Amino acid sequence: MELDCPLNAARDYRSGISKARQEGRQEGLREERVRLVRKMLAEGLDESSIKNIADLTQAELEAIKNV
Repeated sequence: MELDCPLNAARDYRSGISKARQEGRQEGLREERVRLVRKMLAEGLDESSIKNIADLTQAELEAIKNV
């Protein structure tokens, strides 16, 4: 029984690290997506094409444009 607590703590720690890494990767992907959308806008690509390429809704595109 005494080993349960340290084993659970180690498992919880590894799980937390894994979740943090996953969240970090997702945030990085979101940031890159926004960067690319802004670049497409700057290059004059039409909004319909940008939404199609980046798989965005109109609301998502507007949010990126207004930031």
